[in-house]
Amino acid sequence: MALPARVYLTLHETSARWGCNIADIAGWADAGRFRILTGITAVRCGDEVIAGKVTLSPMELMPLFRRENGGEKLGHGSGGMELLRAA
Repeated sequence: MALPARVYLTLHETSARWGCNIADIAGWADAGRFRILTGITAVRCGDEVIAGKVTLSPMELMPLFRRENGGEKLGHGSGGMELLRAA
């Protein structure tokens, strides 16, 4: 029996499959075509504890998806996303 198709892909896997730039994916997410999700451990925000799947704001992440080189590479975040410090 074959395994079902994967439900979640990293941004790098998606950009490779679609033949586009990660910044394009962020732009489409901002336009409402789909959501960018990640999983987080429990954090407290005031009286509320948040954990599990959270939707990321593409516009807040856009500096990480620079189209040209120039940011300082900080490593990889959740889901294999490359992290850059905005120049």
